[in-house]
Amino acid sequence: LPTGLAHGLVEPVTADEIATSPERYEACAVDLEKRLREHTGLETMRAGAPGWIGVRCADEEMAVWILRAVIVEDVLARREGEVVYVPVSLIDAPQRGRAKVAAAVSQACRLWQLQPARSEKRPAGGL
Repeated sequence: LPTGLAHGLVEPVTADEIATSPERYEACAVDLEKRLREHTGLETMRAGAPGWIGVRCADEEMAVWILRAVIVEDVLARREGEVVYVPVSLIDAPQRGRAKVAAAVSQACRLWQLQPARSEKRPAGGL
């Protein structure tokens, strides 16, 4: 089994969970936004749909790359243009919930920065 499956997929909170505890949801959303900004240096934003926080990437190429890297870590994500949306979770424990979301996005951003410059890419089979 891939390592991430042991802890389960991180998904956004449901409308019922938000309605039951709107103050807790708001605190969790603020906490996730703070972690994402601190760990990535990227701008965050609220999605039109509750339960999601957007991370604005430099361009669509970066957003697609970050999206794929986050999904591999078993964090549900979606993309609109250069913004990757990740789920707000009420859970905050190591390897689960908000901690897992923040770690996945942070790691993806670090790996993106290590990618060779796009202009340095060589054609397939070329030396």
